[in-house]
Amino acid sequence: MKTGRSNQLRAVLFDVDGTLADTERDGHRLAFNAAFAEFGLVWDWDAELYGELLTITGGNTRSLRTG
Repeated sequence: MKTGRSNQLRAVLFDVDGTLADTERDGHRLAFNAAFAEFGLVWDWDAELYGELLTITGGNTRSLRTG
């Protein structure tokens, strides 16, 4: 069954975390906190601290900071 639609690529979207959707504070931060708890770490990054951590480039460097 033909729909008359072409299979040509019509768009490509690129996203850098937090550009199209704000996934950092209420997505990644919550996932980090869940992982910390799962591994028995008593770290909890609140929104304010995580906002400060986001100013540090590089995930490895940022992860060295605990709250």
